Amino acid sequence: MKTIALFAGSFDPFHLGHLSVVKRVSQLFDSVVIGVAAETGKDTLPIDKRLHLIKLCIAPYKNVSVVSYRGLTVDFYKEIAASALIRGVRNAADFEYEKNLAAVNKILHNDVQNCLFLCDIGYDVSSKLVKQLAKLNADLSKFVPCEIMGLVKELYS
Repeated sequence: MKTIALFAGSFDPFHLGHLSVVKRVSQLFDSVVIGVAAETGKDTLPIDKRLHLIKLCIAPYKNVSVVSYRGLTVDFYKEIAASALIRGVRNAADFEYEKNLAAVNKILHNDVQNCLFLCDIGYDVSSKLVKQLAKLNADLSKFVPCEIMGLVKELYS
């Protein structure tokens, strides 16, 4: 049976922390779907731009794809017959949030398998911080994949 991991989020923007999770998850599952939430309730870049940035970063990973979705993540999880719902965790505050979200997901869809991945050391940065750094024209080389650094600076400054 083919295993499918859904790595869901807003990815605004995609950064090295996200990529570190993708690298590890792609080694554990047959297929990884990066699900980009079209409706986030936040002020985000248009969905087509977020998808484009991610596609540039995941090109080397043959078992990784990226798609957008609308509605509840657990509904998309069911739609693609995922085996696991992947979320990244940077710190204790993230863990508490993700633990609560996992509980809600389990109530909404009892078969969901929530998997939390700790961010690699040095990649525990938030997308919000990356956007702020880009606006201030900071060096993004330690936060954003080189494939999209110029685009991130252009889109968020």
